[in-house]
Amino acid sequence: MSAHYRRFLVIASTALLVACGGQAPEEPTVVTMTTVVAESTPEPTTPVAHTPTSSPEPASPAVDMCAPGMFADDIPITVMYCDEEWAYVGRSQSGNVWVTRNIGGEWVEYVGDGTTSSGMTRSCFLQDRVAKDGVPREIVDKLAICQPGDSVG
Repeated sequence: MSAHYRRFLVIASTALLVACGGQAPEEPTVVTMTTVVAESTPEPTTPVAHTPTSSPEPASPAVDMCAPGMFADDIPITVMYCDEEWAYVGRSQSGNVWVTRNIGGEWVEYVGDGTTSSGMTRSCFLQDRVAKDGVPREIVDKLAICQPGDSVG
């Protein structure tokens, strides 16, 4: 590095300190800069044949299948359970809840088998169907299972 360039760096640094609110030193500060240049000899390389290949498909962004917007985009949704295959969701701050199943990337409502009037009137599900379809225990525990006397069919 030339002496002229070093002098320029010292003056520029001092000007920068003054511009940033620092105090310029009373006596000029001598800054010594050392530049080390290492020479290296590149190692010989062996040519490698390049075979063109088709470029891989770009990775599609991960989709959060359990995000509330996946179930409805026009009403606020609360997701109470979701494992990306089954979900138990509802309209926020209401008693309107439902079970839904992911079929081919689409959430489809899992419709009840009947209606129960035990407690409040709501859909009920046949125990055998729920077991056969593999509804998770976390959802089954929240469902009304159809009992004798319920309207089924």
